[in-house]
Amino acid sequence: MTIIAGFSSSRQGSAPLNLAAQLARTTGEKVIATAIVERAVPAGVDPIEDEYQRYISGQAAASLQRVVEGTGSPDVSVIVHESTSIPTGLLELVEQYQADLVVVGSSSSGLWAGSCWAVSPNGWCTARRCRWPSLPAATR
Repeated sequence: MTIIAGFSSSRQGSAPLNLAAQLARTTGEKVIATAIVERAVPAGVDPIEDEYQRYISGQAAASLQRVVEGTGSPDVSVIVHESTSIPTGLLELVEQYQADLVVVGSSSSGLWAGSCWAVSPNGWCTARRCRWPSLPAATR
């Protein structure tokens, strides 16, 4: 079984990875930490865009690796994935790795700022349906 943790370089960007690592420690599941890099133009169409994408992907990979090392979870895989949008990229990774759970966070302002959410392909991880009873109530 696999947990995909979405990473953002925002202030709360490591929260999903920390939650995924905590879940993996209690369930024994594999964690894939991912940063999705949006790509407006398909690869190979514009060499300048390709160079920029390589730079952005490299920076995202370095940031993600630093955060993963900070979690103390040695068996977390790091993947930088290019896609047309962040939701599309996450769905592509769910399909590719047959993930059972996706953990994402909110860095926007407002009521849910800094919140962390877990969702499975079968629906949101809620108090009644969550396979992980130890999941903190604030994240359900």
